[in-house]
Amino acid sequence: RYGGEEFVVLLPATPQQAGLETAERIRRIVAAQSVPGKSQEVVRVTVSIGVSMLDASSAASEAHALVADMVSRAAKARYHLAEITGWRGDLAGAVQMFDTLVARHPSDSKVAMARFQAAEFSLQLERDADARKRFEEWVASYPEDDRLPRAKLFLALILLYERKFDDAAKALEVLRRESRDKTDTWAAALQLVICHHLAEKSTSARAVLEDIIRECPERNIVDIAKRLLEEFLNLGQEMAGDKVTDESGTVFHLPSHQGKVVVLYFFSPAMPFAADEARFLRRLDE
Repeated sequence: RYGGEEFVVLLPATPQQAGLETAERIRRIVAAQSVPGKSQEVVRVTVSIGVSMLDASSAASEAHALVADMVSRAAKARYHLAEITGWRGDLAGAVQMFDTLVARHPSDSKVAMARFQAAEFSLQLERDADARKRFEEWVASYPEDDRLPRAKLFLALILLYERKFDDAAKALEVLRRESRDKTDTWAAALQLVICHHLAEKSTSARAVLEDIIRECPERNIVDIAKRLLEEFLNLGQEMAGDKVTDESGTVFHLPSHQGKVVVLYFFSPAMPFAADEARFLRRLDE
């Protein structure tokens, strides 16, 4: 046992092909096993195996280098497995795998990305407090990383989700002015528009949209800004589509939403929020 979930099989005087065949045999044996779980369910496990080869005449320094290379490859394999787990929808499992990678291989080059991905998946799981802690620690640990604007954007979005519109607006305003040549900076500007709108500051929202249209080099973001600006000009006018009445009896139109960030078009000057917005949005979806 090399680590908590890692094993090394040493095969003296073994050609590389024989090592590959042995690895495949072990993989098949493990995959064929079944372990009884709770409620008579059958649990199956699998293993990922790689093969490294050291010549008998190699010096001790080469042996150490081989071990280091083997550990690095194990870290990369663990990272990609965590990514695949997340892509398949098991975000919680992916976060756990990323955390394990960071704990087992703290000096590996994949650690920064693993920590970032874990924070992002935690946010998707709506674990806002955990996601904030992870992103704050990431920003402090990697101040020169290219992903820094994106991490700050996520931190601002958490404030938006918590309806701390003024704090979110300040964070987004700082971010969008730091480096206007980055896509994430202009994405922050779009989120700032939403933030101003939710805070009923339509004039500020329109000013940001006009800045995006005038200065942003990203064509797709400019197109979004133009559509939003056109819709802002229609605020106060009844729009086609289904009307929705909230619990207070106020009628408004909710054409679309993405996650927790909602663009609202109101027919009255009031800005109602459902007592439980997650439940409310799911009810609309159903």
